[in-house]
Amino acid sequence: MPQRRIDRIVEALQAPLPGDEAKACMLPPRRSLSRPHDNYRAAAVLILLFPEEGEVRFPLMVRREVAGDVHSGQISLPGGSQVPDEDLVTTALREANEELGIDPSLVEVVGSLTLHRIPISGFDVLPVVGVASRRPPMVPDPVEVGRILVTSVEALEEPSRRTEFEGVFSGETVRIPAWRIEGGLLWGATAMILSELLAICANVDSR
Repeated sequence: MPQRRIDRIVEALQAPLPGDEAKACMLPPRRSLSRPHDNYRAAAVLILLFPEEGEVRFPLMVRREVAGDVHSGQISLPGGSQVPDEDLVTTALREANEELGIDPSLVEVVGSLTLHRIPISGFDVLPVVGVASRRPPMVPDPVEVGRILVTSVEALEEPSRRTEFEGVFSGETVRIPAWRIEGGLLWGATAMILSELLAICANVDSR
């Protein structure tokens, strides 16, 4: 049952987390999780888990193409930069509300994953984990969001979803690990964050 699995994930969040070791499988070549940056900015994203049709599902979004934004057009979790006098849990809930229209009152925050550093854009991102009893109403922000996607832990666990694609970094063509989901390829920081969630799921399922 998906609710039972969610309950076990929530319990596992209170124990030591798998961290960077779990993220490494989705790390693009020539990239590092700890490369120095002049000034990292605090940010947060929301992983909102809810049971639906026998699966543990969560929303993602396709970011609109924006000139100068290194993450535009990518599939990502809802989230963004922390503002003054705001804790990171509030950041995650506010951004999910602004981008996907998710009512914060429908979200029970249950923990977080390992802080994730994104050297290319200079962010330290806290993945906040929340749960809801069912799929919440969602409306995409027309300025920031091209499309809302909903996938599941179970979908990402399917070996057939794993793939690679060619990308160019610093003038060099490399093979980048990704998941193939409805709506496109899931890769980069979001894929690394979710690979830690999958590692937690694998640990609780093996008990």
